[in-house]
Amino acid sequence: MKKAIFLTLLGIAMGCTIAVIILLVRIAISGEAFFAMTGTEFTTQMICGMLVGVGFVLPSMVYENERLAMWLQVLIHMGIGFVVFFITASYAGWIPVESGTGATMLYIGIAIAFSFLIWTVFYLYNKSIAKKINEQLKHKQGE
Repeated sequence: MKKAIFLTLLGIAMGCTIAVIILLVRIAISGEAFFAMTGTEFTTQMICGMLVGVGFVLPSMVYENERLAMWLQVLIHMGIGFVVFFITASYAGWIPVESGTGATMLYIGIAIAFSFLIWTVFYLYNKSIAKKINEQLKHKQGE
């Protein structure tokens, strides 16, 4: 339960951070006109960002189940994350369907690539930590 609460809070923090970064990039590209959203619209965007963060971070608990193959862990984790993302993105109007199929497919491709980039960074970080812990254990066993 403690782990789930921690991961939920981490997901909220990551979701907010990424949502704000994306908004800043969109403002930089589109100019001040983009930021003509109401407080309610901004709140909706931030809550949607938080939901997506939780949708990707909370399911990472699946990696604690060592009986599942790594590919299945990734499939469950990213599958849940993408379902939450696409439902939320559809509601929030993030997917540019009005711009045509090409723009929609490009957006989806970028979202998937970005998600796997973040996943890869965390994977490599955790793998590095595990390697250091294993080296320390080997060193202590040799003493």
